[in-house]
Amino acid sequence: MKIVKFGGSSLADAAHFQKVIDIISSDNNRRVVVTSAPGKRFTGDIKVTDLLITYANKVMSEKPYADIQNQIFNRYEQIGDAFNVSAAVLTSIHDKLLSLPNASYPNNDYLMAAFKAHGERLNAELFAACLTQSGIPANSSIQVKPALFSPMILTALQLTKQLIQT
Repeated sequence: MKIVKFGGSSLADAAHFQKVIDIISSDNNRRVVVTSAPGKRFTGDIKVTDLLITYANKVMSEKPYADIQNQIFNRYEQIGDAFNVSAAVLTSIHDKLLSLPNASYPNNDYLMAAFKAHGERLNAELFAACLTQSGIPANSSIQVKPALFSPMILTALQLTKQLIQT
């Protein structure tokens, strides 16, 4: 069994998704795929992780954020539409994206970490659906819970703060 990881530029749009699907289907031992959030599609484009950071910052500063929600969802929707992904999958992605501001976070570091993590989470869900639509049975098994990822992120933040102060 092989585990393969694809970065954001490899999963930036439907054409890149198809290239990754071709790579996976060329070797039956490639059974676990780790996805990043969609990256830049062209020079001047904004990667989804950066859009999620903007989204989180708008939520924290209590500024309107519907425009950024739409911009993020449109990236996933364009890819899903190219693979005829079901409306149920796209609705699930949309609902998770819209629910982020309503979740409870212990502090803004947790909020930011949760927003950023959703780039990978949502792309894993979409990629599994695209694989299935391409005749390769797949499922997404990413679970994002603050207790699972935040301690490491907070440790990194604490170390960064210490380095800045010295």
